[in-house]
Amino acid sequence: MVILDCPASISKGRLNWFFVPIWRAAHINNDMWSAVYCAKPRRGKSWLTLSHAHTLDRGSNDKPRFPIDCSRVYFSAGEFAKGLAKKHPAGTVFILDDAGLNLFSRDAMSRTVIDVAKIFQSIRFKNYIILLSLPAYNMLDKAVRTLMGAYVQPNKIDPDTRRTRAGVRFLNYNPNKGEVYHKKPTRIFSNKNTWMNYEVRQKIEVNEIWFDAPPLELSAAYEKKKDRCLGEYYDGVARDILAREEKKEGAGSSKMRLFAKAYNEIVASPESFCFIDEKGLQTIEVAKVYEAYPQLTSYNALRLCGQINTKLKAVHKRGR
Repeated sequence: MVILDCPASISKGRLNWFFVPIWRAAHINNDMWSAVYCAKPRRGKSWLTLSHAHTLDRGSNDKPRFPIDCSRVYFSAGEFAKGLAKKHPAGTVFILDDAGLNLFSRDAMSRTVIDVAKIFQSIRFKNYIILLSLPAYNMLDKAVRTLMGAYVQPNKIDPDTRRTRAGVRFLNYNPNKGEVYHKKPTRIFSNKNTWMNYEVRQKIEVNEIWFDAPPLELSAAYEKKKDRCLGEYYDGVARDILAREEKKEGAGSSKMRLFAKAYNEIVASPESFCFIDEKGLQTIEVAKVYEAYPQLTSYNALRLCGQINTKLKAVHKRGR
């Protein structure tokens, strides 16, 4: 395998201690790296995924490879799978935005979630970098959660410096216990004492990191694509809801019409539907109602008989 040199923009950048291990995982260590970005709306999730994609998706020539038109940002699991199926070099970055629409854990047995989990398992050998964005971590299905390499939570955007503050936790799944362990990123600082001629190396955990914003043209292209894709998604959801409501309303109204028709016909001529009990009362038989109106539900048939029998009983009392 050809050993690549880490691009200078990553190895010599302000956050080289954070980005270099991720770049090396995909390009040198023959591994896939994935992260999930979770936060409330307007906290910079999408900003951060675009920024990391722009930084990490580079070859050894240090030229950005992430497309400026956001063609590798997906808003549906189907398009996401199609994009991954194409041939790409190692270290290529893919973004599945608003993943909660497709990977909601309450739909854990749905075909979409199962397929996405299979996608994550099957493409690990391609050494891609995959970034997911959604409002909450527990919205992600457990099968996909175990494959994540990091959890990123943006919490503040500084418009003056165009930076986003975020907490990062690296994730490590233990298959024996079935648990996912969280670990803070660490930095190593060296303090050299020239007088005593020795060097002290200290490892410090980092709670939060300030990340740079993506290029303006990249974020503008993302907003345009987001409006188009999510607009189509919401239109489809609205059509499905209206269709279900119309179907439910139509079914309900037809049941009521059948109920009213059966009631009026039986009241007009109850003799063919009833028998005379030991008290001399006319009583409607459920079996005869079922035979005449098989479209009635059992609940409506019993309710119909009860209402008519109450009416016949009142008529019998008045007659005495």
